[in-house]
Amino acid sequence: MKGSFGRLGDRVTHGVRKQVSRISNALRPLAMLVATLVISAAQTSVAHAHAGHDHGPNIEVSASVAPRFEAASDDFEVLGVLKGPDLVLTLDRFRTNEPITTAKIEATINGEAATVTTADDGTYKITAPALSKPGRAEVFLTIQAGSISDLVAGAIEVPGAIAAPARSNAWWQRLPIKQDNLVSALGGLVLGVLGVLLFRKRPTSAQSVSTVGTSSQTADAQSDRRLEAPKLRAVAKSLVLAIAISTAAQTLVTPSPALAEAPAKASITITADLPQRLADGSLFVPKITQRLLSIRTVMAGESTAGSTIELNGQIVADPNGFGRVQATVDGRIDAPKGGLVVVGQKVERGQALAILTPIVATADRSSFESASGEIDTRIALGEAKLARLTRIAGVVAQKDIDDIRTELETLKTRRTAVRSAVRETVILTAPISGTVSMSTAVPGQLATAREALFEIVDPSRLWVEAIAFDARLVADITAARAVEATGEVLALDYVGRGVSARQQGLPLHFSIKSPPASLVIGKPVNVLLTTKETRQGMILPQSAVVKGQNGLSIVWTHTQAERFKPNVVKVKPIDGQRLLVEGGLAANERVVIEGATLLNQVR
Repeated sequence: MKGSFGRLGDRVTHGVRKQVSRISNALRPLAMLVATLVISAAQTSVAHAHAGHDHGPNIEVSASVAPRFEAASDDFEVLGVLKGPDLVLTLDRFRTNEPITTAKIEATINGEAATVTTADDGTYKITAPALSKPGRAEVFLTIQAGSISDLVAGAIEVPGAIAAPARSNAWWQRLPIKQDNLVSALGGLVLGVLGVLLFRKRPTSAQSVSTVGTSSQTADAQSDRRLEAPKLRAVAKSLVLAIAISTAAQTLVTPSPALAEAPAKASITITADLPQRLADGSLFVPKITQRLLSIRTVMAGESTAGSTIELNGQIVADPNGFGRVQATVDGRIDAPKGGLVVVGQKVERGQALAILTPIVATADRSSFESASGEIDTRIALGEAKLARLTRIAGVVAQKDIDDIRTELETLKTRRTAVRSAVRETVILTAPISGTVSMSTAVPGQLATAREALFEIVDPSRLWVEAIAFDARLVADITAARAVEATGEVLALDYVGRGVSARQQGLPLHFSIKSPPASLVIGKPVNVLLTTKETRQGMILPQSAVVKGQNGLSIVWTHTQAERFKPNVVKVKPIDGQRLLVEGGLAANERVVIEGATLLNQVR
């Protein structure tokens, strides 16, 4: 009896668990549906609220330049920028980009006369009622600058407020649903239903009817297995249905491009008139910035120039303007009256630079003193003999007296020479007039014979030495210039060339015309030799050519009032200040010759 009640309790418990499982399986897709809709709405909201769009006040903010127009003639270039209710004009010369700030301008906008005033910053302000009305405004300007007058015309679009789209109070009308997305949404729902039907499986008779005569443990195990299969199918159906509903929800909630792009309120435009490099490599540089950078241009034109050859050279001294002072004997250096000269000091020819006291070795000094003593003895004996013979002049022949006098003079000369070698000093003097470029002498210094103590250079007489590898080049030279690293150009006169090879080439010498005081001997320079051969191209100042990011030579051309374009060019130097553009540039283009380096740094 007790066993029967136990089996009855197990069956009741199993039935309750089965009903709870069925209810849970039925409610799980509904919970998944709610969660999917919430997640889809959140994803759609986050995806649409990107930078530049604020769904709070729903105002579209765009960063761009202010509305403007430009007009040009052979003499003038005009740019007009709409700033509030006024039109601000900048007037420049078309060829050179020089600002014109004192011109007289008369303006007509849409056939009505407008007021033109001059601002303190060199611009002109036009005030007219037509500039406050949205739409296209036709601008005609009569310009009088000095003796030049011209008429230019242009047009500018005056922006207006964009009305917000009408909104309905019905919630289904406020949904931003695209009509072409309805098909996609319904297709997703159909796919979800088909997926659920595919996973559906009816219970078989073996699963619905329990086996008679089995034990309670066997019945419980079979009941657990029958409950696990419906759970797996419910989970699969929930996943398929969630994917289908999520796809449909995202498709329905995705706004159309027209609605996404149309602002709900008036568009607020923030002017950003700043220099910037555009995607094609060109530059947008506002006129105000051009004036700050002092951008100047010139019209490029074909021309002819002599062919130029560039050589490496260095500054050397003119042989007639260079002097070196060396020690004549071994000795000690002493300062003359006024002190030793120093580097950079100017000296005159024959000026005392130092005093050299010879140094005599001990053995040599003993020899000199012995010879000096012997000479003194012979001089004393000769003087006594001469005095004795003089007293008996009538007895002794006059010839003997004269011989003794001659011998005494010779001995005295020898004694002076011996004493000079031991005691006398040597005064070192400047061989030329100029500036001391090298000095190693100090008081008390022991100098050896032939040691260089001073070097003197005449700064007004300097040469340039260059190495040429073509001997025929000398016959074709028509002009020569040297360019320092600082860009300073030195005019040269050809002097001559060597006849012996040096560094596998021939040395060429040029004298510098009026050399500057900053030149130093040994400084490297670039030597530009102009030959008789001519080349065709466009001559530009060296400041017009800059290096691009890839290391190539480029020039900037002024294509529009505020646009500049880079042009890769092939150039040849002419004279250190001008370049010959042989390719990459068309005629009658406005080339930037001042401020090109600053333009090249705009990013």
